[in-house]
Amino acid sequence: MKILTATVLLFLNFACSDKIVKPTMNEAFTVKLKQSVALENDLSVKFADVQESRCPEGVQCIRAGELFATVELTDKGISKAVKFCISGECIDKKLNYGSEINYSGDAISVGSSDYRVEVIDFTPKINTQSTSMDEYSLILKIGK
Repeated sequence: MKILTATVLLFLNFACSDKIVKPTMNEAFTVKLKQSVALENDLSVKFADVQESRCPEGVQCIRAGELFATVELTDKGISKAVKFCISGECIDKKLNYGSEINYSGDAISVGSSDYRVEVIDFTPKINTQSTSMDEYSLILKIGK
């Protein structure tokens, strides 16, 4: 009976462990605002900031506005903050913001490595007057 109990407890220990699975390159993963995700190759990705200026639902605005996300990439101790146009007029009209703004699929250099960062999806899809910061998340895919 002791062996059976020990076996069951050992099985439950492994079944309930919080094993951290790191995303791999070219695999989509979700990152929430202010959260960091370490990829399998030691690249760290942080959704550092969001700038929301999209017209809130139910409000009449002069312009649609934009949603920008700042993503911080860290590779081998070298960090680079990258601002992406996610939604709004910057996507619809491809407004010229110069080199300050990046778009999904752009190549980003961090130290001696180049990465292609794709924004697969984001939430929230619309800006409501009650949208809170903890509702923002990105689904990213990063490759070389």
